[in-house]
Amino acid sequence: MQTLSKRSFVVLREIARTLFDAGLGVPEDRLDWAMAELHDLLGHVGRLTRFALSLAVAFLQFAPIAVFRRPARFTRLSPEQKARFLARIEGGPFSMLFVVVKLYLCIVYYEHPDASIQTGYDTRALAAQTEASP
Repeated sequence: MQTLSKRSFVVLREIARTLFDAGLGVPEDRLDWAMAELHDLLGHVGRLTRFALSLAVAFLQFAPIAVFRRPARFTRLSPEQKARFLARIEGGPFSMLFVVVKLYLCIVYYEHPDASIQTGYDTRALAAQTEASP
């Protein structure tokens, strides 16, 4: 199954860590799970989609050089700098590159069994409603 490079997954993992940290950190096992799911998902998309995603990831890795005006890769920034960088990218002219990456990360991250607990979405109520429907 062809997917992205290991370097791309290192960057994606750090972006996910930054995106999904609500101040308490993100458990490593949850990031491991999300990266495995993302790897599987990307094995089912077309080459052009993988290529576009890999370009977006490379852009996000090296864009801090332009944003902060100093030589720094995304993966080497402090957690605060990473969050500030992503906020600036999301509100700037290259936001669509970030949206593409964020979309794939959200798809897999919120598929985790603990996601319903984290988001407050009660799947039991939905299941009961579905069972009660004729």
